[in-house]
Amino acid sequence: MNTRTSSCIKLQIHYEDHQRGLKSENYILYSSTDTIRDVIVKFLKTANLDYIDSGNVSLVELRMGNQRLPAPSFNTYATLDQLNIRQGYTLCFAPLRELSSSGLSRLRVYGPNLIDKIEYEWNKRTTTLQMLLEYIIKMFSLDSIERQRIHLFMDFEELDLTSNSEKLLTELGVTDLTMISVQIVSSLSSSVIHVECTSTNGTFLFDIPHTTTIEMLRKEVEQRFTDYCLCDFTLFD
Repeated sequence: MNTRTSSCIKLQIHYEDHQRGLKSENYILYSSTDTIRDVIVKFLKTANLDYIDSGNVSLVELRMGNQRLPAPSFNTYATLDQLNIRQGYTLCFAPLRELSSSGLSRLRVYGPNLIDKIEYEWNKRTTTLQMLLEYIIKMFSLDSIERQRIHLFMDFEELDLTSNSEKLLTELGVTDLTMISVQIVSSLSSSVIHVECTSTNGTFLFDIPHTTTIEMLRKEVEQRFTDYCLCDFTLFD
């Protein structure tokens, strides 16, 4: 018979009720086999908030260091271990009424190859640009890519990941069913990229800035060689 082992983990619990002007933070020791419901009940008791119905409290966000991730869907009866929540995480909770009043929205995100597509559920009150970026990195397996090389575009306009990372998506004009595209620019280690184009009339070389995206490069090639049809597009170091 297999026996599930448990371990003790210390978590920071953050609860905020905007309507009541209530905010509470506590460090609490849990078992890895505790469910999110167990976490809520113990937190409310520890914070002397047990007058609040635990059924009206929902997990809305996970934080680990500088990373901020949306809470997994249907998490109430999942254990901390099942959700891969470890020591050092901060769990953010809010009343269900705030979630229902704000509503969940969806984004359509196209990967760097312009073929792979994912949908991202986000909350108008809590989801920031940084949270979206972290989700994209995870879903498209971009962990090995330098962060400054990852660029996000909304309707052909680039989202400023440097200045606006902590802004809510709604502050940046993102709405329900907005389409986001991901592009990877060349490494910053080289300021100029050499491009080679081959046609029936020979080989042509030209340079482009290292900040040029793949789509920008494709358009540049088509503009330079208007009498030709682009039939093959290969990238290499």
